[in-house]
Amino acid sequence: MLQGYAGRMLFVDLSRGEIQEEPLDAEMARKFLGNYGIGAKVIYDQQEGGVDPLGPENILGFVTGPLVGVRVPFGIRTVVVGKSPLTGTWGDASSGGGFAPELKRAGYDAVFFTGISEKPMYLWVSDGRAELRAANHLWGLDTTQTEEALRRELGDRRVHIVSIGPAGEKCSLIACPIIDQYHAPGRSGLGAVMGSKRLKAVVARGTQDIPMADGERLREMTREAMQSMSARIGSNPPEITKYGTCGGTAASVFSGDCPVKNWAGVGEEVFKTAERISDESVIAYQVQAVTCPGCPVACNGIVRVETGPYALPGTAKPEYETLGAFGAMLLNDNLESIIWCNNICDRYGLDTISVGSAIAFATECYEKGLISQSEADGLDLRWGNHKAIAALTEKIARREGFGEVLADGVKVAAERIGRGSGAYAMHIHGQELPMHDPKRARARGQVLRLGLAYQTDATPGRHTASTEDISRAYNATGMCGMGRWSFRESVGQDRLGELLLAVTGVEYSSEDLEVVGGRIASIRQAFNLREGLSPRDFRLPERITGHPPFQTGPLAGVSLDMDTAVREHFQSMRWDPETGRPRRDLLERLGGLEEVIADLYAG
Repeated sequence: MLQGYAGRMLFVDLSRGEIQEEPLDAEMARKFLGNYGIGAKVIYDQQEGGVDPLGPENILGFVTGPLVGVRVPFGIRTVVVGKSPLTGTWGDASSGGGFAPELKRAGYDAVFFTGISEKPMYLWVSDGRAELRAANHLWGLDTTQTEEALRRELGDRRVHIVSIGPAGEKCSLIACPIIDQYHAPGRSGLGAVMGSKRLKAVVARGTQDIPMADGERLREMTREAMQSMSARIGSNPPEITKYGTCGGTAASVFSGDCPVKNWAGVGEEVFKTAERISDESVIAYQVQAVTCPGCPVACNGIVRVETGPYALPGTAKPEYETLGAFGAMLLNDNLESIIWCNNICDRYGLDTISVGSAIAFATECYEKGLISQSEADGLDLRWGNHKAIAALTEKIARREGFGEVLADGVKVAAERIGRGSGAYAMHIHGQELPMHDPKRARARGQVLRLGLAYQTDATPGRHTASTEDISRAYNATGMCGMGRWSFRESVGQDRLGELLLAVTGVEYSSEDLEVVGGRIASIRQAFNLREGLSPRDFRLPERITGHPPFQTGPLAGVSLDMDTAVREHFQSMRWDPETGRPRRDLLERLGGLEEVIADLYAG
């Protein structure tokens, strides 16, 4: 019997309305752990290359990990996996909330969907049972309305839900699912895949215990970790507990970390009022701290805007990436408008990074005279015009008017507008860039890990991606990054093997975990190679690599030689520096990649 896992997976064929249950293969679990590891293995083995991301053959998965749902602090991540319609690459997106622990306690480590339903459906999973139900009455509702309707229909407020809003239903390529109202696995456009399949939601409710290898040892380690964290939080609350990720937004702007004015500005010169969207300014609106199940940090929160055009009775506190995208990128210091835009994205199911970036792109096109005010539906797209930003966010969410032009991201928008607008579309292979400038590491004399992550990870343009195999293994367990970044000595990578031993009964040394991470990196890379992609297809815009460099500010004179960095990185990974293909001897040493070897080295 598998320990630390529910031991079963669901495969749902939406075209036929059929649900099949399969045991989780113990060897696969040992070699790939969970989350995007198991997700990549299942999809690579069962899906051919070249499928339409919005077609019936694309497999969409929701996957948990071995440290999810077992009362380990930070063990809460849901990973959504599938071929990205936004980039055409391997796609995965991770989020907190309570869905993954609930799915696992309902009896399943993962659920995968194929096909396209004739009518909207949702999947109801409860304690070892799964049922497809009609969702016609939910189609057209936003995510908050959908969750409320499902809780009433099922008569249980304790269910956890992942759903799409109207943006996903209309297959916006920057749409994402929303988990428990406020948590967004935002990247890769996988909300559009749900919409294309007419899958409105997945709902989970579970009461089953997960079998543990050494429950007493796990409880001891958990108590030890929680006591350590409680002592730190109680005596000197870390910034992440006090503010969430909004803390330090202004500091990021002024240090050059946070991009400004569509990556073209210097924060200390053109966005001097960044404090208005940072730290104390944000939590002044907070009425309640919110935590994911079992997390001691409580980095989330509910905010309220009492009066004015952006009044809201209660909505999610905007995180750093959202403040950067709707604030610094647009020179917008009106915090209430950012809260409003964040609420729209949560309700319609949109990636805030991509939406803010799309508006920044449009604003620069407007500034350069490439689009007129009439083409922008009469909106005056000046930098910092919060009224126009809020209005355009709603248009993107509804795919209305000029919002239709932007609703599939900046790459597609530039193709629609033409007129040389591609010069202002900041993306890598279709994915808008996060709110962290990779030049800052070079300015501080550090290695180019962030730039390499943006350009070499199988999911391009990710600030949460890692260039280290041990971090990939950590992610595959289902642990939140907050555990690694905030309380490393308690539950971080140095104790990951101990936790896995207590939960699964399998011994993982640091070297073993590096092998797991390398295996995951290789199979995700092989997915992209099978799609006909090569390293030459992934290039950061010259503006982002500092060509030409800024003349002033903290990043003055800094440029990145990404060609050399990528070549050296691939050599260190034992991947071919020209093709990106993992070497055969590496794949054989990693093990568990027989299908990859057959595909990459056939004949």
